[in-house]
Amino acid sequence: MKSFKLFIMSKIGKQPIKILDDVKVEFDDQQSLLTFTGKKGTLTHHLNNVVELTIDAEKKEIVLKPRKTGREFFAIWGTERALIANCITGVNSGFEKKLIIEGIGYKAEVKGDKLILNVGYSHPVNLDIPKDLTVTVDKTIISITGISKKLVGDFAALVRIQRKTNPYSLKGVKYSDERVIKKSGKKAG
Repeated sequence: MKSFKLFIMSKIGKQPIKILDDVKVEFDDQQSLLTFTGKKGTLTHHLNNVVELTIDAEKKEIVLKPRKTGREFFAIWGTERALIANCITGVNSGFEKKLIIEGIGYKAEVKGDKLILNVGYSHPVNLDIPKDLTVTVDKTIISITGISKKLVGDFAALVRIQRKTNPYSLKGVKYSDERVIKKSGKKAG
């Protein structure tokens, strides 16, 4: 009986990353550091040493290849490709998350570098806004924008966790595209 190795390639990792016209990419091979500069700002990304990077100036694309084979190396390969693509998108157009506040008396406001939430507690919840993010409040909609997808997502999750939407009363904070299914309460027997 013949033995064979199953090589699982990363479908995402092997796709080349297009460099947009407005984005400038620099790679420091000594420190494995990528620097992205665009119209929204500058981001840096430290490349994992498992992945080999080549920048094709003619085609304006970045190609990644794993240095070793194996399931865990292919996973890192795909993750690195996604992180680099997010950096290019972030410095060009940025990212945005919207949250909706629902409930009587629930409100939010921005004062200076703080987001103040009144979400049913006896005290307001004060959250420090990271310096790279822009937070705006329009009645019951909180908009979080920035160039780092991770930073935008982390802060949106922090705001949401202050008062998750209750499935019985549908009060709380939820993402604009989140669907909360209403549960029925206990039925009298």
